[in-house]
Amino acid sequence: MALIRAIPAVFGAAILVALAAPLAAQDIRMQMDSVTSELVLDFEDSDGLIIQQRLTALGDGAWREERTEVHAGATIVTDSMITNADGNVIQADGMDGAIIRFIPHDCRRVEGTCEYVQVVDDMPEEYGTRLVRRNTPTEKGYIAELAYFGPDGVLLPYLRSVVVLDDAGFVVRADRTYADGNRYSYWRVGPTTGS
Repeated sequence: MALIRAIPAVFGAAILVALAAPLAAQDIRMQMDSVTSELVLDFEDSDGLIIQQRLTALGDGAWREERTEVHAGATIVTDSMITNADGNVIQADGMDGAIIRFIPHDCRRVEGTCEYVQVVDDMPEEYGTRLVRRNTPTEKGYIAELAYFGPDGVLLPYLRSVVVLDDAGFVVRADRTYADGNRYSYWRVGPTTGS
């Protein structure tokens, strides 16, 4: 389940927990300077789908990140995003044609607590969904906890992810647990960009 496919009303829940970072914590940013103009990574997920992530340089530190899935031999684009040089998503194109903006970005590679707003198409920022993300670096990646502010201003949990990264900050494995108890995992099957 891709986060960008969810519309603001769908954000269901995750618990923000204050976690102490270990002494030898990893830098959680994507090291995009280690990539020339394009990088392709292949993953398999807990549903048995093959997922391909393609990162293509757009210039000025921006990258297009496109994900495809193979269903019954057909390749389908599931997510197309614009990221900054650290790997934070600025904009995503939904499968339904919606354009989702993250203001200032989706905080996925920011250490510590970070707030952002998700807006769909031309929606004014003040009507967007406000989210809080906490990324706690670990020795081999980070733990991400995501919650959103409900209509009454109460912070509602959405998901918790344990992410393992290689030396360049690219995902090796991610295990997500949603507040409703559903789980989803994906792991890299090739190629590698580091250890």
